[in-house]
Amino acid sequence: MTDEQIVQFIVHRAQISGQPQQLHNPKLVIYCHHTSSLYLGIKYEDCTDPFLVRFINGSSRGLFKVKPQDAAFEIWRQQLYRANGFGFTLDYILSELPPCVKHFVSYAIIEALKTKGMGFDLFNLSFISDLELVRPEESYEEAVIETDLADFSFDSPAELTEVPSL
Repeated sequence: MTDEQIVQFIVHRAQISGQPQQLHNPKLVIYCHHTSSLYLGIKYEDCTDPFLVRFINGSSRGLFKVKPQDAAFEIWRQQLYRANGFGFTLDYILSELPPCVKHFVSYAIIEALKTKGMGFDLFNLSFISDLELVRPEESYEEAVIETDLADFSFDSPAELTEVPSL
C-alpha cells in the first residue's frame, strides 16, 4: 500500500468506528500535548481532543509514537516546537510532511498489519469505550483488498447505453 492508501484506509476505518458515537469527518493528525513526544491520532470535527492511535497485541496496548531515527525528523520536530510550543495538533498532510515521517508511519502500520495478533484502536480520555480501527485477527492482505475496493468506488461510474455483443 502507498502512503496515501494507508491514510485513506485509517481515515475510512475511523469514519466507520466513529459513527455509533456520533463522531464525524475524521482526519489523521500528529498530536503533541505538553511533552516533547509526537503521537499519531484521529481528530473528529465533533470532538475537541484527538483520539490517539494505539497498537493492540493481546492485553498490551501502546500509543503510536511518531519517532523516526532520522536527523531530518529532529530538525522538523524542533521547527514544530518553535512555531507551536508543546501543545498542538498538526494535520497529517502527506505533501507537507518530511519523507522520514511518512515512511515511518506507513512502515509501522504495514508491519503491525503483518504481525499476527496485532491491531489498532483509538483512545480518548473523554470517551468510555475505545474505537476499534483494526481487529487483531485482520491481516495485511484483508486491508489491501479493502483499500483496493475503496479506491474502485471512487472511480467514475461508467454508463452503459447498450449491452455489448459477444
